[in-house]
Amino acid sequence: EDEAVVASVLSWGNRFADDNDAVELLDWPDDSLPGLKFCPGVETWRVADYVDSSISKMTMREGEDSFEGSGFDLDEKAKLTWYDSFEDTKNVVNTFSPTMWPPTEDDRNNINLKKCRRLLPGDN
Repeated sequence: EDEAVVASVLSWGNRFADDNDAVELLDWPDDSLPGLKFCPGVETWRVADYVDSSISKMTMREGEDSFEGSGFDLDEKAKLTWYDSFEDTKNVVNTFSPTMWPPTEDDRNNINLKKCRRLLPGDN
C-alpha cells in the first residue's frame, strides 16, 4: 500500500529526532482542490504474493527467456497467498520487508494514516 511508504518515512524521520512529531502528516486543506473526490488513507492491510509450485517445476528450453508458447498461463496457474504479518513470511523464499505491513496500533495512533488521500480514477 502507498500508506506503507508514508508510514515508513514518518517512522524513519522520527527515529532520529528528539521529538516524536518531528516529521508529521498534515491535514489536506479542504479548499485546495474543491470538488476533488477522495477517500481517507487506510491504516491496516495485508500483503500478498504470487505462489505456485508448478512454476518452479517448469523449465524453459535453452535459448528461451519466457514461457510464451509453452501453453503455460501465469495468470491461470499462479495464486495469491496473503500474509497478515512479517512473521508469517519466515519460511517463504521471496524477500519481504517489515515496512510492507501496517505499523503497530500505537504507531498508527501517532502517525494517523487516515490523513493520507486515496484518489481513485473512477471518482473524478
